[in-house]
This record gives sequence, structure tokens and C-alpha cells, in this order.
Amino acid sequence: MIMNDKTSLTVEGFAFPSEADAELARQETQKIEYLEKRMNYKLPENMLAVYNKVLENKLIRTPVGWNYLRNMQTRMTEAGIKPEQIQPIPLFGVFDPRIYNDDKSGVAKQKIKSNRKREKTALEKIRFRFQAAVVVIVILLVLAAAMFVILLQSDHPTIVNYEKAILDKYASWEQELTEREQVLREKESEYR
Repeated sequence: MIMNDKTSLTVEGFAFPSEADAELARQETQKIEYLEKRMNYKLPENMLAVYNKVLENKLIRTPVGWNYLRNMQTRMTEAGIKPEQIQPIPLFGVFDPRIYNDDKSGVAKQKIKSNRKREKTALEKIRFRFQAAVVVIVILLVLAAAMFVILLQSDHPTIVNYEKAILDKYASWEQELTEREQVLREKESEYR
């Protein structure tokens, strides 16, 4: 059996804008039927406990369920429960028509403006952190370059120029020894 769009989106006299919402309402109808079979309306305290549990677990979120909860509220007050003891039914929708209009004072536009402000502050924070990171990187690069300059101009042997320093030292010793040997040979030849 093929259903037209209006029929498939209608549940318990409520026309829903999407199939997902209609399916949620159908599921709530099944939950309501389950609760109705097990509800003892003779004990108002039990009705209140079930009502509070339904609200606490957020089992009802569509007008079909709200209608059922409103009927429960009426039955509980008729059974003697004070209205102050009964929690209000939370609605998970927005009903302000300004959201759907181009009204400049609309809630949606206010939310968009506040979101833009948050986005600007978030972007400013990111920009500041990026600039700080760039400054730190530049400082570290300058320090590393300065260390290499100092290292290359130093007379003391380091790991960078250690081999050259040792070879230069041995070469100077060898030259010194050669000169001393030459002097000794000359003196020996004089004594002979």
C-alpha cells in the first residue's frame, strides 16, 4: 500500500515536517501504549513517579507525547497531587516566529551575531598564537645561528672543528720536532 506524503507524515493528528520526526512520533505512540497498559491510575504517587521518570529520561519529544503528558498532568491533579509537585513539560522546539522571518530583532539573528562574535574571538586567539609561535621560532633561529658563528670563530677545539685542530697540532709538533732534529744534527756535525 503506497501512502501519500501527508498521510505518512501525520501521526495522531499532528502533521510533521519530515519522515524522521513522524517516525519519532510513531515510536512515542508505542511507548505511550506500553505505559497505558501498565499504568495504575488508582495510585497517584506511582503516576507521578512514572511521569517524572519519563521527563528525566527524555522519552517524550514530540507533540504526540506532550499531549499524553498533559493528560497525565490533568489526571494527577484530579487524583489529588498538588500542581507544584508536577514538573512542567520541557519542549524541545522553538516557536518564536521571528526566527523564521527577516525581523532584525529576531532570536536567530541574535544567535548568529553572538556566534560570529565567538568565531571572531576564536580567530583572534588563533591568530595571536600563530604570531607568538612565529616570533618564538625566529628568536630560536637567530640564537642557533649565533651559536654556530661563535662556534666557528672559537680557538678552542669543538666537535665541529676537532679533527682540524688535532691535525694542526700534530703538524706543528712534527715541524717543531723536525726543526729540533735539524738543530741537533748541525750541532753534532760541529762537534765532529
